[in-house]
Amino acid sequence: MVTFGLELLLNTVTPDAANSVMDILTPVFEPITDTDVLIGPITLRGGDKQNPTVAESFPEKSTAGARTTASIAPQVCVLAHLLTGRGGRRNQGRLFWPWLLSQAEVDESGAVIASRLTTLQNAFDQFVINVNGSGFGLVVLHSQGKTDVPAPTPVQGIRVDHLSSVQRRRLNR
Repeated sequence: MVTFGLELLLNTVTPDAANSVMDILTPVFEPITDTDVLIGPITLRGGDKQNPTVAESFPEKSTAGARTTASIAPQVCVLAHLLTGRGGRRNQGRLFWPWLLSQAEVDESGAVIASRLTTLQNAFDQFVINVNGSGFGLVVLHSQGKTDVPAPTPVQGIRVDHLSSVQRRRLNR
């Protein structure tokens, strides 16, 4: 599962909006995702803690990836940095996107080969264009810190890291 924030500029949290997100994701990620992986359904969550709104795309909108090369283990992900116009760690985000790399595309130090990196960067660039041109806005969501939670920060672009990454859970010790 990949989680990212969307600002609903011209939409509300409805199954139609969830289907629209599916329509944005599918043409970009289907060609570069392993055939053994299902893309979708999409779940949108909105509102606040007191009045949450949830909508899911129609299951028949889900589609399998089209890439026949077997993926590396799913914990080895493409790391995509969400770029905003604001400085500071709090205004940056990242996505860990599994099932986009094969063993042959990652060397022993975790570096992604240049040709695959270009393909991935082009896909994520197209994803930003598709999202921002469709009545949504890609945003970085914030959690409670030492200060109040700021409004979501708009994403201006995505940079795919040249190293594969593993999303690990931090252990409280």
